[in-house]
Amino acid sequence: MENYQQRFVDTIPYLRRYARAYSGDAQSGDALVRRTLECAHNLINFLQQDADVAIWLFSILHNITAEDQRAKDDSAESMVLDIGPQDLSLLEEMESEEMDIVSALTHLSSDQKEAFLLVSLERFSYEESSEILDIPMGTLILRLNSARKFLIKYLLSDDFSELLAVQ
Repeated sequence: MENYQQRFVDTIPYLRRYARAYSGDAQSGDALVRRTLECAHNLINFLQQDADVAIWLFSILHNITAEDQRAKDDSAESMVLDIGPQDLSLLEEMESEEMDIVSALTHLSSDQKEAFLLVSLERFSYEESSEILDIPMGTLILRLNSARKFLIKYLLSDDFSELLAVQ
């Protein structure tokens, strides 16, 4: 059990980075990680001996976000990037290229954002990412390609250039 505890602890920074990138702000991301760890604690007896703890934790996080998305869809709320005053210092430290990506990520669907962040940010393999998201590899690749095409198109668009000129 001690070995699992250490692997949980070792995975937390990666869960936080992913959750913050996915949610768009530190507070929501950290709340998502907290919910993930609470759920994992409650399900620890279901963790198989040879399971990859990181994949298991990211799967739980994905299931929580999917459940949240279904709840939002049911209530017809739109997804908005929530950046509060506490996040301004973080934003000021970011390079303009990083800000561009953060802005562009807010326009991806949650399915595309998950695929993109797992592969590009967290460096999970396609196989691991499809396991985390519980989707076929082909579906993952389609979502990833769609996300990449959108991001390239968005970052090269005239609207985006106009937005940058205003800043």
